[in-house]
Amino acid sequence: MPLADIHCHLLPGLDDGSRDWDTTEAMLRRARDNGITRIIATPHADPAVKAFPLDRYKETLDKANALSLKLELGITLYPGCEIMYAEGVTERMLEDARIPSLAGSRHVLVEFFPDVKYDAILSAIRRLAYVGRIAVLAHIERFECLYKRFERITELKAAGAKLQVNCGTIIKPPGFFAKRYIDKLLGDGLIDYLATDAHSDGMRRVNAKEAYDAIAERFPGSERLFDAKGIL
Repeated sequence: MPLADIHCHLLPGLDDGSRDWDTTEAMLRRARDNGITRIIATPHADPAVKAFPLDRYKETLDKANALSLKLELGITLYPGCEIMYAEGVTERMLEDARIPSLAGSRHVLVEFFPDVKYDAILSAIRRLAYVGRIAVLAHIERFECLYKRFERITELKAAGAKLQVNCGTIIKPPGFFAKRYIDKLLGDGLIDYLATDAHSDGMRRVNAKEAYDAIAERFPGSERLFDAKGIL
């Protein structure tokens, strides 16, 4: 089944992801071997700290698509970024098209520090919804305020949020209780997307197929977590 990856740092020179074009090529080849046909390239954006280099981003994305075409990998890359949420600033930058949403959709990939307060996440979701955006919370397994707080997760979903978990967490959960937590989220259908959050071709590599294989039998229908529904 063709897979989509909505969170991947494979464009060189834009953040702490791919360090050069050789790494980008290796990541694209690994993505092809994982059955991935669509990738949203999501470098970090921190609009409260510095301007997002939109023109350079677009040029780099075009070059990556040209590379994929030249290598006949069958992968299309789409615009996006992983936004460190900043109240008011994020909404304004999105409205002014100074930071890209996910593939031009209403969805935006947002991150917070692991020790973020729950009320801050809920407020961000509501503020984004007010301006017509759907928050996709990046790697929600990192947030201390949500760990085993399923009533909070349900409230976030009711407020319009979509939840993304990293493939690496599925493949190798950080402990027995973390695995039970993730398994319950999967079993209750609370996770919307699995994504690689790949930064290199080494330790933080493209690993979608490993994650898919790890849950396919235990959670029927889990292929939906890789279809980027509503985004692509």
